[in-house]
Amino acid sequence: MTLSYPPPVPPFPFVPPAAACTSTQGFDARFLTVEQQISYLVRRVYELEEELTHIRRLIFFPPPPPSSAP
Repeated sequence: MTLSYPPPVPPFPFVPPAAACTSTQGFDARFLTVEQQISYLVRRVYELEEELTHIRRLIFFPPPPPSSAP
């Protein structure tokens, strides 16, 4: 009994990853010292936290304050 296998599927073509968005053009971490890399990462994390807080406020807006009935 001979088993018949389906033909192999060709692999997907390689697509290089998109360039990372940085605030400065020509940014290359390979030319930064470890301290500069850490400083950049800390600043970027802080920026992302601020952006996330802003997005949360847009999506999960607080309920209106209770109206005071006379």
